[in-house]
Amino acid sequence: MKPYLRAFAEYGKAERGMSWTEALDWHFQVGAVVSTPEFFAMLRPVELRWSDEAHHSVLLPAEAGSSTWHVWALAGDLGAALAMAAGYGVEWVTFQRHGGERVHRVAVAALVRKCAG
Repeated sequence: MKPYLRAFAEYGKAERGMSWTEALDWHFQVGAVVSTPEFFAMLRPVELRWSDEAHHSVLLPAEAGSSTWHVWALAGDLGAALAMAAGYGVEWVTFQRHGGERVHRVAVAALVRKCAG
């Protein structure tokens, strides 16, 4: 299954505050949507120091040049996604598992090492 279709299928399984179409539109406006044959991602700049609640806010903008990005949706080759992130100077990523409330904060370098094995 193509990464975009896998992300779409997984998105519908978790309880979310917005539909797939709304999330795509929002990320086109305030973040980034990346779709390649290797991976699909919806992400936006955030601040590492933000509380978990602040990560949920659709109205709170990050400071210009933030090196932390929140991964809203990701499917496909994590290594390819991390290589792209590192190329853009992203140092940290935050994410939630399956729509959960807890926000995980991980250094990109640590994820790269973990993927390398």
